[in-house]
Amino acid sequence: MARIGYARVSTVGQNLDMQIAALEWFVIGETPPINPSTNPSTNPSTNPPTNTVISERVKRLLVLMDNSEYSLSQLMNLVNLKDRRSFTLNYLNPALENNVIVMTHPEQKNHRDQRYRKV
Repeated sequence: MARIGYARVSTVGQNLDMQIAALEWFVIGETPPINPSTNPSTNPSTNPPTNTVISERVKRLLVLMDNSEYSLSQLMNLVNLKDRRSFTLNYLNPALENNVIVMTHPEQKNHRDQRYRKV
């Protein structure tokens, strides 16, 4: 089987095999299976609705993220974008709306220490 795309691994805590598997799942248009030990189904408010369509841009962002917390500029660097407005409209807002990324300070959107992490 040919490998399509690439997985960016920049820290010791990231798993190359897991990221490649996720890329392959997204190429065939399915959602990768959730590891039972990290299944967020115990909190239904954090799960995206089942009828939600997640854009390819959001999928790309999720594949590049690990379980760390990221600032806005760090997320922009992951997807190689420099325009904050474009990134916010096309990546961040859709990810937040679909509950696949959460803010560390949801009560204050413009908090100076605001970070984002995968659900």
